[in-house]
Amino acid sequence: MPKTSSNALAFEPFDLPDPYDRHVIAAAVAADASIILTWNLRDFPPTELKKFGLRRETPDAFLAGLYDKFRSWPRPPCGK
Repeated sequence: MPKTSSNALAFEPFDLPDPYDRHVIAAAVAADASIILTWNLRDFPPTELKKFGLRRETPDAFLAGLYDKFRSWPRPPCGK
């Protein structure tokens, strides 16, 4: 994404159900993120997020995915 001289992101047109969520995409793009974690999935259509190389996921699904991926890693005993 090209940046303007004021360091604001210049976006191609996109359509979100809630225009006040635009800053979430701006922050994700500025951070070079690949995923947006949110409980508010309906306001972030996958087709719009793909334009920026983003996807959406709930925090629960994200953490469950991490657990599945790293389940076999050794962990220290609790309380130590």
